Amino acid sequence: MPRVYRLMRKAEDGLPVVEQSGSGLGVRVGADVDVDADGIALANDKGMSVNPHWRAMNINMIPKRL
Repeated sequence: MPRVYRLMRKAEDGLPVVEQSGSGLGVRVGADVDVDADGIALANDKGMSVNPHWRAMNINMIPKRL
């Protein structure tokens, strides 16, 4: 499996914020994935935003520790 990187906001407990947003741990229906009438994700050309390397991310969103 290829390694990919995704920027996410950190919650107070140190884990990623779980929410349907571009900076949370979750997917946005319509933006990241399409679903059928039963709520099942469809295989199409959409998907979560990821990067092949952390250096490919927006420099303003990379944590200072990196």
